[in-house]
Amino acid sequence: MEPPKPCPLCERENCQQSDVPRHHSIQRVECPSCGIFAVHSVHHGILADYGEERFKISAVIRERTCRGHEVLLVCGPERPNVPGFETIGVDEALGALYPGRFSVRLDRALLNLAKLSKHVGHLVNVQLEADRALVFAQNEAESHYVLQSLVDAGLIKGIITRGSNGVIVTPHGWNRVADLEEARTGEPLVQGFVAMWFGNDNPEDCIDGVSSAQYLKTAFNNGFESGIDRAGYRAFRSDMTEYTDDAVAVIITEIRRSRFVVADFTGHRNGVYYEAGFALGLGLPVIFTCRSGHIRGAHFDTRNMNHLEWNDPADLASKLERWIVARIGDGPLRPQG
Repeated sequence: MEPPKPCPLCERENCQQSDVPRHHSIQRVECPSCGIFAVHSVHHGILADYGEERFKISAVIRERTCRGHEVLLVCGPERPNVPGFETIGVDEALGALYPGRFSVRLDRALLNLAKLSKHVGHLVNVQLEADRALVFAQNEAESHYVLQSLVDAGLIKGIITRGSNGVIVTPHGWNRVADLEEARTGEPLVQGFVAMWFGNDNPEDCIDGVSSAQYLKTAFNNGFESGIDRAGYRAFRSDMTEYTDDAVAVIITEIRRSRFVVADFTGHRNGVYYEAGFALGLGLPVIFTCRSGHIRGAHFDTRNMNHLEWNDPADLASKLERWIVARIGDGPLRPQG
């Protein structure tokens, strides 16, 4: 790593720069304001020619950094292939990639703040000057205006002042994020997340004479999954994927990808309460279910909620399908006619 140098885009001091392996004429820049990008050494001076317009390039790069992408910035028609980098032309960043409409700037600033949120309710620190690229702003005054506009729209909360600000994405904001992500992919949300006890082989936890693990597996296959499928959605349970990362992070990601959450309190497991609370914080519809006979043990925080009580998997599938269709609507996968 070379000694810190000024960023070729925002000219911020003390940015870390290093040669890209096997491409020693290309420098990788880590700038706290602009994000992570690479640029050919001969283009450093060319970037300076764009003057104040460079804030648009910074904003496009910072957005990519929030999504875990590293950008190779090029100033001409040549597009070198550098593994691990997304190649973007300066003209693209100044034109098609930078949002022209203010409403789009607000949406994309909100998406950036959501990406920086480690969890619902996480306080994201934003510095009006240093983080102006994060909200597609040219200067501190514009940063203030964008953030205040998001507050006024109810998408984030916080008191916006000069300097450093702590902001939180609101439930309304998370719903807007979900809509934007759905529109970006062009695909409707089809997943219904099922939070439930997986059961075990402990004889004390038997249900109807069989182990709770066996019973609840059947309940998922013939009840939860069947009812959700018949309503036109696709059921997901957290053990349906292999964990290569933190289990809680995977669960949070999948809940955010879901149209609704079914929280079954049979067995009254703490994880179900956590996942239901997280979904409610996002503003997602949560369907409270519980097998008849288990509702008496519900925690007082949820006891007053309207639970869908079920007697067996077939009863569960039928009731769940009707509830989803009546409250949420036909899913994209529901057969027509």
